Formats: sequence, structure tokens, C-alpha cells
Amino acid sequence: MLTVGNWSGMALHLRGNTEAFMRSASKHKKLRIHAGTHVHPFYTEEGRADQLRFFDYWLKGIDNGVMDEPPLKLAIRQGRDRIEWRHEHEWPLARTKWTGSISISRSPRPAWREFRRARLHQS
Repeated sequence: MLTVGNWSGMALHLRGNTEAFMRSASKHKKLRIHAGTHVHPFYTEEGRADQLRFFDYWLKGIDNGVMDEPPLKLAIRQGRDRIEWRHEHEWPLARTKWTGSISISRSPRPAWREFRRARLHQS
């Protein structure tokens, strides 16, 4: 399984990407999280190369080492438009320090509705 998310889609698609990665029973899975627009990273040379390596391995049987690499590839923002790719072995990261400062609802209601409802009650 290859799932690709975007840091900018926190309340929308990114949660689906990370949940799919965590809940998948497969040991053969990859999670790539990039920055920027939702579409652009798929068409960069680097983004396209990641996808082709994965599909070459699984669809063509080409042993290119893609599954020997850590399962996570995360774009870490360095300021402005610069990123640094970091490879990790688990999600969530084992060294994460949970602060409790962010409240994430487990309800099926989309987060934006919660935010809108809270803003309406403040007025």
C-alpha cells in the first residue's frame, strides 16, 4: 500500500492517509507526506520517481530496494519553500511528545463544523 498525504490537508485528507497507514494489516506499506499543493508534488520529478519505484517493485517485480527503505518519508519544512526529507520507521513517531494542547474530536462530524459552531457561539 502506498498512501500519500499533504501537511496542508490536516482536517481533510491527511488524517485519512495516516489512519489508513496505521490500520492497514499489511507489512508492505509506505506513507509519504509532502508539503505544498495537493496535486503539484505528484508531478515533480522526485514525487514521480517515488511512485514509479513503488509500482515498478509491485507491478513489474523489479527489485529496486524501495521496500528495504523505512516506510515513512516525511517532508520537514525548513522555512520559506524549502523542505528536508526525513525517513522514519513508525507513525505516530515514537519520540512524539504529546502536549494535550490540541483537541481532536473522535466524532464523525467534520472538524470544520466544530470550529464553525464554536465561532458562532462566541459571537
